[in-house]
Amino acid sequence: MPNLLKVRVSLMGRPVRSYTFNKKSVSIGRDPTSDIFLDNTGISRSHARIERTPGGYLLEDLGSANGTFLNESQVAKDYVGHDDVVRIGKFALWMGVESDRRSNDLLGQGVSAGAFEGTMILSPDQLQQMQEKAHQAELDTAATPTIGTPAPETAPLPPPEAAPASAPPALSRTAWITLVGAAFLLGVFVGAAGTLAYLG
Repeated sequence: MPNLLKVRVSLMGRPVRSYTFNKKSVSIGRDPTSDIFLDNTGISRSHARIERTPGGYLLEDLGSANGTFLNESQVAKDYVGHDDVVRIGKFALWMGVESDRRSNDLLGQGVSAGAFEGTMILSPDQLQQMQEKAHQAELDTAATPTIGTPAPETAPLPPPEAAPASAPPALSRTAWITLVGAAFLLGVFVGAAGTLAYLG
């Protein structure tokens, strides 16, 4: 039964794109025509390739400047398996190898196996798993920066905002009634006093 190669790309822990391939060779690099296009100056135009062989999917570095890493070990050529993480520059690529059951079921209906290539939709569990693996790979990368890749600058923290002035407490309905009543009685009293003074 043929296998599908699923690749989920993340940058700094954020998912970027997901792919599903059933082709023999998958190109990776900064060249926009690459099957997996990684737009970053630390990545060579033709950086790496994944070949489907009788023994499995074979990852090969194509003489890149900054290297290709499989589960945090730099490799020139090695097999990738399900749940492996390939790191190229600042990108983490989660590998998934699954049986192409859909291909076998639909080929008999005249549907081409190539119809499954392209972007796929992630389930919440798959997305969480990919983010955790990518985040761990990036933590390991921060401890051992890639040769030729400048360390990311730390953005300055914004100045603390002044706490907003607290608004005066709102008066309850009872307090308003009491206040209005007191003002009314005071007006009556002042008016009566003025009348007595005038008559006197």
